[in-house]
Amino acid sequence: MNLATIIGFVLGLGLISYASYAAAADAGLSIMKLWSGISLLIVVGGALAATAIAFKLSEVLSIFKNLNASLVILGIIG
Repeated sequence: MNLATIIGFVLGLGLISYASYAAAADAGLSIMKLWSGISLLIVVGGALAATAIAFKLSEVLSIFKNLNASLVILGIIG
């Protein structure tokens, strides 16, 4: 993963978060009213399915190993 990927991910997440906050504030709603568990499952499930179709199984499974290593480096898990 290169620096541009990390910057793009952080910027994308930040823009989505800000847009959600601004939309909720304009409508006078809690930000949690914009989240839907079913919608999240559809998006995450679709992304995982597309990844599994596009790459070999060994590469897809390495996501979890790399995620674990990243969380350890960040100090989120021990």
